[in-house]
Amino acid sequence: MSYFNTTHETGQTLVEAKAKANTQNELIMDFFKGGARVYSQLLALGRISNSVPITSIRRSISSLYKEGYLVKLKEKRRERLGKPNYFYQKA
Repeated sequence: MSYFNTTHETGQTLVEAKAKANTQNELIMDFFKGGARVYSQLLALGRISNSVPITSIRRSISSLYKEGYLVKLKEKRRERLGKPNYFYQKA
């Protein structure tokens, strides 16, 4: 479960937010199951879904990495704004 309830939602709103976060995680995992090695900024360019915000993509990748579903590689690439981003792959 990787929904972070920072807005203290309750009831049906919380249930829907958790379901949406799980769906986003599934999109990310489906992408990686295809052997994709990507970094977060490229995901924002519509490689996964134009309807998923970059912040949600980053949250999903971080959560899936911490849960052991993804592996962070040593390889990095500078992206927008000149910041380096790691590559990830399916564990």
